[in-house]
Amino acid sequence: MTDAQNANIEPADAEQNSAIEPKTVDPAQRIRELEAEIGRYKAEQEQSEWKAKVSADTGIPADLLRGDSLEEIQAHAKAIKDYATPKPKAPAVHGVDRHPHGPLPHRAINYIAAAMDPSFFPDR
Repeated sequence: MTDAQNANIEPADAEQNSAIEPKTVDPAQRIRELEAEIGRYKAEQEQSEWKAKVSADTGIPADLLRGDSLEEIQAHAKAIKDYATPKPKAPAVHGVDRHPHGPLPHRAINYIAAAMDPSFFPDR
């Protein structure tokens, strides 16, 4: 083989060898990466525990709860509960002279008085 042919073969062999050889990683950097990963797992576990606790306290499913701290998760659960719980509505009043729960009390008194004494109403 000529030198030109060897030059063409050597880079290809070098690429194959570099793909096979493990890359050296700084041990301190690898430790930092692993510690960060462990920290993420611990945070996820802690959040899952908080969500389970808040879910048990409020009845809101843990899958619906969001937040990075216990306080955020509790606030989110309260917001969901406030939204999902229907608020009582005032009864509809149809007309000025009507009361939502029947005749007004003074009308009832008038009816009773009229039944007892017809002279209660002067225009009768």
